[in-house]
Order: sequence, then C-alpha cells, then structure tokens
Amino acid sequence: MRLTTVWIWMFLAMVAGCGVNASSIEPPETVVVSGKAVQPNGQPITGGRIRFTPVEGKAGAEAYAEIQADGSFTLQSFGGRDGAMPGTYKVSLSGKAMTRIAQKYQGPETSTLIVEVTKDKKDLGIIKFQ
Repeated sequence: MRLTTVWIWMFLAMVAGCGVNASSIEPPETVVVSGKAVQPNGQPITGGRIRFTPVEGKAGAEAYAEIQADGSFTLQSFGGRDGAMPGTYKVSLSGKAMTRIAQKYQGPETSTLIVEVTKDKKDLGIIKFQ
C-alpha cells in the first residue's frame, strides 16, 4: 500500500510539472471588424447584442458586440479583445435587439444570416435582419 501511494504522488508530481501555462498562450490573430445592424425597414437596431458564431465545420471563434444606439457595433472575442477571427459566421441577436426582429435571428441554430469576415474587410457595412 505504501509503495502504491509513493507511485501515485510521483505520477501527480510529473503531470503537474508538464502542465501548460495558460497565460503564455496567445489567442489567434483577429481583425477589428465593425458594422451597423438594421431592422427590415432600415431603421437601426438600438441596443442588445449581436453574435457571430462560426458556421459548422468552418474556422473561427465566436465574436460578439453590444449594439450602440445608432445600430453600430465593433466585434470582440477572447475575453473582450477587439476583433474576430477570419471565417464564415451565422449572425444572431439577443436582448433588446430582438424587438421587431424575426425570431429566427434569436440564435445561431435558426439564423439564416451568414457573413464572411476576412483580413481585408474591416467594415461589414449594413447588416439587415429581414
């Protein structure tokens, strides 16, 4: 029994010594991306949150932004760092943004709005939720 305990402690010490320091890992490169969210009638969506979720099987990481009073937003990801990874995303809304917007935009599972983020495209322009 005593030998087993020694082996367990040696194993735990070895595993702890092989750990990765999470603070030393840099998040992937992102692109600062902005745009403007509007209702079907062209009026800005005021308030709430816009969310970009990678299309299944495509590269990327979820990005999000609070929508400003004029409908503008700037995406962020990885704990509030500005930007989004280049990739293909489904766009959805939550909170106050859902006022007068079709329910299909409430989540990435049902949203039909797809947007491409590239290294060269910093302004997505107007995103209309029809």
